[in-house]
Amino acid sequence: MSNNTNTTIEEYALQYGNSCMYDPELLDEPYVRYPLISIYIFVFLLCFFGNIFTMLVICTHPQMRTATNFFLANLAAADFLVAIFCILQNMIHIVGFNHASWPLGEALCQMYLLVLHLVPCASVAILVAVSLEKYLAVLHPLTALKVLTHRLRVLVTIAIWLVSLVMNMPHFYTAKHFTINPDKSLHVCMRERLPTWITISFFVWYVFPLCTLAYIYCRIGLLLCRTGSLSNSTRRSSESQSGNGTSWHMVNGRMVAFKRESLLQVPNGSTDRKQQKRRRQKEVEGRRKVRGIIKNEKINGPKSRL
Repeated sequence: MSNNTNTTIEEYALQYGNSCMYDPELLDEPYVRYPLISIYIFVFLLCFFGNIFTMLVICTHPQMRTATNFFLANLAAADFLVAIFCILQNMIHIVGFNHASWPLGEALCQMYLLVLHLVPCASVAILVAVSLEKYLAVLHPLTALKVLTHRLRVLVTIAIWLVSLVMNMPHFYTAKHFTINPDKSLHVCMRERLPTWITISFFVWYVFPLCTLAYIYCRIGLLLCRTGSLSNSTRRSSESQSGNGTSWHMVNGRMVAFKRESLLQVPNGSTDRKQQKRRRQKEVEGRRKVRGIIKNEKINGPKSRL
């Protein structure tokens, strides 16, 4: 870190500390602080126990271990980290102490800034992975059966967490914990300015995922619209043209044929005549066999059948 950057951060922290000594803040008022603390506690408990129950249900019930729930468990783990390292710390240093002082030390300051940037990136990447899996399953089902294995999902998830961690490590190393004002009662947790890295992260974790999700769901939506319109038209044509009760329609891009039996079904002349001839021939052949067996029994006795 350069000396100019150090000086800028220290000067800003000193100016903030001097202003806090004379300017009262609205968050320090009791009628604002205590309702906000109650809201923070409620959100923390909801996020903490809700994500724990989600992960426990998915891990302990084999029928819940599906591909979508696997990624859902990772999202729950990311939200759990938010509850531990972000919500609780915000409650403590924003409304718990006067002038938003940070009393948790330098180590938790670094973890706070790391998780604050790590979790959104990992969550976005996991959502993109879920969307890609749906894209392959809907538009390329045969390829999905070969490619989408449990081992691949585990590798993709590990890669997402590792890449998110590596790309957000600069926030960890540039985090600084200052003690300002004369009596050293005001602590500040902040990081250096990283304009180039923030711009790269913006394109990697926001622009690219947004374009990818828009493309994926537009393709899926167009396919569903075409399938729905095609199934309606083919259902009408098949029901009006097929007189033998056989109709077909499209389901998830596949043709499904079925035959309906009805007492009010209007018979088709040519097909019904052929079927009636075949039935009569089978009945005649059956009667002949029965007559032959009866004659043999009368002549030779019942043992001739064996």
